[in-house]
Amino acid sequence: MLCPSDNARTTVDISGTGRNDHPRLAVAAVGSYAFCAGSLVAPLGTSDNDKRTNSGFADYGFHRGTRDITDGTSNTLAAGESAYCNDGRYQNVSVANTGAWNCWTISLRHGSTFRTTVNPLNTLPAKGAFTPAGWTMTSAFGSRHSGGANFLFADGSVRFLKDSTSLPIYRALSTRDAGEVISSDSY
Repeated sequence: MLCPSDNARTTVDISGTGRNDHPRLAVAAVGSYAFCAGSLVAPLGTSDNDKRTNSGFADYGFHRGTRDITDGTSNTLAAGESAYCNDGRYQNVSVANTGAWNCWTISLRHGSTFRTTVNPLNTLPAKGAFTPAGWTMTSAFGSRHSGGANFLFADGSVRFLKDSTSLPIYRALSTRDAGEVISSDSY
């Protein structure tokens, strides 16, 4: 599932990453879309397991149904475009050891097929917010389309969010049950 505007390779070699949190694969397929894990997950090292406290549509440890999306399915991001590091490289430099690739066969906290709205739309890799442990959250939603990116909402609709969307509105759209009321003309 590659967007025609994405210039990523169709696979990434992950055999030499040395990571122990993904299957023992040599090559994995990549894509241009990722699930929304919310506005922020619990910081690393907290008592909450950061893999299981996502505030968005997608969650590692808990099954979520429509009844859990109390902000409304038309106001909740389910998935969006991811245009950078999808194949383990950024500006032709390998970043595969960081887990900064978008393999649909693997899910990692802030990379792979999960994204958050911690950083603004189209934040480039190695820019923006850092986790308390000091590693960059390189996996912002983004696209190579001019002016924004396409998102799938939990109601099944697809809408284009502009780069100019305010960070509070962008983050509010990414949560499933935070109680925000969002006007469709605000993005």
